[in-house]
Amino acid sequence: MIEKLNLDKTNSWPFVEAKKILKVRKNFIEKKGKIVLQTGYGPSGLPHIGTFGEVARTTMVVNALNKKSTRQCSKKRSIK
Repeated sequence: MIEKLNLDKTNSWPFVEAKKILKVRKNFIEKKGKIVLQTGYGPSGLPHIGTFGEVARTTMVVNALNKKSTRQCSKKRSIK
């Protein structure tokens, strides 16, 4: 398990993005009591490496938010 102190120092981009979300959206998060990130598949045809990348990046930020926040972040997947 990664220690909280080390999480605050890391420059790994999922944690940097998580910090930005928690800072910029603080009032909204407190008002709604939750954080929701969405990812999905576009109309570009069969799933491809770009589809995987979008889902993977969202998952990494969700995991970083769950490590940094006292609230649990959920992830929605949709097919467009």
